[in-house]
Amino acid sequence: SSRYGVLFGPHRFTPSRSQYPLQLGYCDVSIPPNHVSGKLEAPKWSRFEWSEDERKHVVLKTIEPTKEEPFFKTLSQQLALASKQEILVFIHGYNVSFADAVRRTAQLHHDLQFPGKPLCYSWPSAAMLSGYTRDEAAVGWTVAHLEKLLLDLRERAQAKKVHLIAHS
Repeated sequence: SSRYGVLFGPHRFTPSRSQYPLQLGYCDVSIPPNHVSGKLEAPKWSRFEWSEDERKHVVLKTIEPTKEEPFFKTLSQQLALASKQEILVFIHGYNVSFADAVRRTAQLHHDLQFPGKPLCYSWPSAAMLSGYTRDEAAVGWTVAHLEKLLLDLRERAQAKKVHLIAHS
């Protein structure tokens, strides 16, 4: 199991969304021993798999929110110890849940053997095909938060490089 930094907005999209600050925290994610590069292993009903199994699936195990100051202090300390002082930020696309975005961040970090620290930037997607219009509005809300994050990663976390992978 590995620990990943995450940044996420409210899990629900509301008209008063501007009152919600960016939330920060950590997630523990396990990668199965027989992981296939490029795959995000998950239970499949077609294989009669009803629950996650750490031996076969990429599993989000825990979510631990934290405050802004300790988050950036810890990230800065972790970067200082990493082989490269670089951060990989994954930004999910439309129709993606928070859990799947975090799982994908872990899978990318593992598959790319990224030498710095991974971060998931998750915005409040409806996580359903019919939620496109709602997701489009949520993306607009998140722009200011993303801009601030990128500046904070350079200044407060002291990252030498920030790599972005955005999907969709």
